[in-house]
Amino acid sequence: MHAESFPTVERFRGQTVWEGVVEAFDAPKGRVYAFAVSARPEPQYVAVMGGGKIDSPLAAVRACIVSQAKK
Repeated sequence: MHAESFPTVERFRGQTVWEGVVEAFDAPKGRVYAFAVSARPEPQYVAVMGGGKIDSPLAAVRACIVSQAKK
């Protein structure tokens, strides 16, 4: 079930790395954060399960950025 929408901005060294809206959902196993990670050519969306260090929309965005950087 949709819980909230969070306008979110992640900056690194004065530069905006990601900006958008993170949608929070209450799922049976906890909070899930979902957001678009690219808009070209088609939007791609990710969902990040909350828990542990992922305790906010910004933490979910940061976790996604770190996981993509490791690829």
